Parts: sequence; C-alpha cells; structure tokens
Amino acid sequence: MIETARLEQGGEALGLLVMLATAGCGGSGARRTAEDLENDPQNHYRWAREQHLRGYYKEALESIDKAIALDGTGYLYFNERGLIHLHAGQAEEALLDFQKVLEINPLYTDAHNNLGATLAHLGRNREARAEFERVLEDPLYPRKELAHANIGDMLFAAEDYEGAIQELQQAVAINKDYARAHYKLGQCYRALGHMDATRESFETVLKLVPNTEQGREVKQILEDMGPVD
Repeated sequence: MIETARLEQGGEALGLLVMLATAGCGGSGARRTAEDLENDPQNHYRWAREQHLRGYYKEALESIDKAIALDGTGYLYFNERGLIHLHAGQAEEALLDFQKVLEINPLYTDAHNNLGATLAHLGRNREARAEFERVLEDPLYPRKELAHANIGDMLFAAEDYEGAIQELQQAVAINKDYARAHYKLGQCYRALGHMDATRESFETVLKLVPNTEQGREVKQILEDMGPVD
C-alpha cells in the first residue's frame, strides 16, 4: 500500500483542548470560552486529527472544514483534509487538497508524497512517480524512505520485482527498522523464488512488528515454509 505522510508536531495533544491563558501580574487564569474555541482554527484542526485517527471521517471533515473556513491559508489544514478524503476513498477530492497545499507552500515536501500516493491510487503512475522523485530531490527531507518504498510498491504492482527490490533496499538502508519495506522486500523475493532472502526479510518484519496483522501474516508464511534445511 502506498504510504502517506504528514507533519507530526512534537508534544501536540490531540483532541478538543481547553487551553488556559494567564492575564495580569497576578497570574490569574482565564479559561477560554466556547466561543474562543469555536473561533480557533487550530482547535478544529486538532479535533479533526483525533477524529481522523479514530476513523470518523465524516466528523473529521466537518471539523477540518471549520478550520479552513477560519483560515484559508493554513496549508496543514488542507493537507489534513486531503488525507481524510484519501482515507475515506475520495481520491479526486484529496487530489485538489494536496494541490492546494503546494499552491500555498511549494516547499512542503510531505504534500508531494501525499499527492503521489493519491495519483497512484487513481492509476496515474507516471505522474505519481514524478511526485515521489520530487520528494527524493529535497536534500532536507528526513523521511525519504517513504518515497523509495512507494516507488517500490508501484513497481511491485507492475511485476517489476527487480526494480522494486532496488527501491526497497534503498528504503531500508535509510531506515533499517522500516517494517513495511522489509515486508514488501519479502514479497518481491518470494515472487522471484529467492526463498533464503524471503525468509530473512520476513524474519526482520516479525522482529520489528510481531503483534500486528503484518507480523502475524509473515509468521504464518514462515511456518508454512518450514525449517531451514
């Protein structure tokens, strides 16, 4: 599966927050009113993220729309709405949102990754790859393994397993703990009949994410492969 990206703000608490502000020399606290919260786009943004993470896409869209109505220049708001649309199966709407992000902030590289993921979802693979390549061209982008893995996913879907392996190997060279890339590598090696490499990749996945659906899947595959001769 093609992977999306977004800025994770350190220490940000998700959910509808009642924030405190101090006033005057005495430091007395004044609670923000419901009206204050309703007029704060950041508040709606945080709430949309929480609803999104919980899978409440309709409610998340309502919240992020409120943030955008209050601040139509917030590129993170459009990025979040694009992710919600994409995860809700509304790829055409997501495409417009990610394009808007880059219109507001052309330097926000996560949006190129997300736009690529959306284009890939729509079957526009040449355009999608161009977006992932733009991610790789950013010398300061810290998560280039996402773009390599996403290109690898597209090549795997096209049954270009050797090409996919090259991209996925670059992904794990950047992030040795990237379970999704190790998993897809295992699938590539398995398709090519390279069973020793398949086992090594799937055993890595099992070490990294043993208690996930992916971990349980590779555990079953390894059991079906039987012991090493």
